Amino acid sequence: MEILLLITVIVVAGSSLYVAASINGRLKRNLDAEIKKAKQSLLDHVTKQATWTADNVTETVRVGELERGAREGQLKAERKALLGRLNAVESMLANILSIITPGLDGIRDMAGRTDARQAGSNDSLNEVKKQLEQLTESLIGQTGHAQQMEKLVLSIQSTMAVNFSDLAGSLGGIAERQSAADSHLAEISRSLDRHLGIVDQAVRHDNWTADQLLSIGNRLEALLDAFDDAARYLRGRLDGEITQAMPDAVTRVISASLSLGQPTRDIVQELFTSFCEQLPIGLLLPAARDSTLGATYLLWKSVDGEQPEGVLTALLAACADDSAETCPGLGDLRSLLAVLHDIGDGTIRLGPMVINRTSASLLGCVVTEAEARVVCFPDGGVSSRECEERLRGLEPDQLIDLTSWADRSTLVGEEREAS
Repeated sequence: MEILLLITVIVVAGSSLYVAASINGRLKRNLDAEIKKAKQSLLDHVTKQATWTADNVTETVRVGELERGAREGQLKAERKALLGRLNAVESMLANILSIITPGLDGIRDMAGRTDARQAGSNDSLNEVKKQLEQLTESLIGQTGHAQQMEKLVLSIQSTMAVNFSDLAGSLGGIAERQSAADSHLAEISRSLDRHLGIVDQAVRHDNWTADQLLSIGNRLEALLDAFDDAARYLRGRLDGEITQAMPDAVTRVISASLSLGQPTRDIVQELFTSFCEQLPIGLLLPAARDSTLGATYLLWKSVDGEQPEGVLTALLAACADDSAETCPGLGDLRSLLAVLHDIGDGTIRLGPMVINRTSASLLGCVVTEAEARVVCFPDGGVSSRECEERLRGLEPDQLIDLTSWADRSTLVGEEREAS
């Protein structure tokens, strides 16, 4: 739109300039023609009036001169005014041209750039045209290749159709053979099921036989243990008879029991056995293996004439005395007491010695074996709390309180001090 507007302004300015120039030339020609015509008219009139009187001629000439001067002055004034207007038009056209000229220069520059772009576009179009020609040639080649591939596919399809027909025939024969094989396998499966049933019956019978043999073996083992216990008892009694022939020897049958829960019993049992091995004690008859309350029978055999009450009293009193001299069995008894105090409640009896542990105390005493069996109702069977009550009913000099010593020697004492 700006370009069209500039072009319109240029056209209007040129038209105005052309009209002004045409008017100027025409006015000049008209003025000259009128002047000449007026002069000729005046001369003709003067000639015609020459015969008039001198006064009329003179007057006429004077009037004509005046009129001529006035006419010429008017014409000069009009010409001057017209020239002023023409100068104004020329000035206006010059201003218009000064305004239009930069626009025309921009139009020329734009036209140049447009031509350059057009030339670049032409080059790009030519390049695209070349690429299209190359693509066309490539497509033509690919079309030919596709036609060859189509022919090859048709050939392969025809070959595969023939092969599939042959394969269908072969599969038909395979299916018949597979059906026969399935029938044979079904027969074999039924036969295997029958044999597996027979084998399962044999396995169940073998398991029953194994269970019976295991039960018989356990019974035989129990009988052998009983025979071993009887033989051990007989040997102990025979050893006792031999020992009685010695004047200073002391031989006695004593019993022992552990009234403890699991797993405390298993832990204390090993320490109790180790303690007994340090004393002149031999095993006569162990407790029944499926009983937790039955007593174990032991044989006390002292060649030095020591009675079990004296030895056990000395050991129990030495446990609470840190300055006591070391003697056989003292270390094992201390370990036994510390473990019992640390891991739970329970009662231990070894002949005349009773050791009882509750949550509040650890007590020990050495009395006659008959009294010890009464305290433990014999061979255990009472709770550690009931046993403590019975122990506290004894004479004060018979009871040994090991609680303070045990607290100093075990984790229980450290926990009590911390609380």
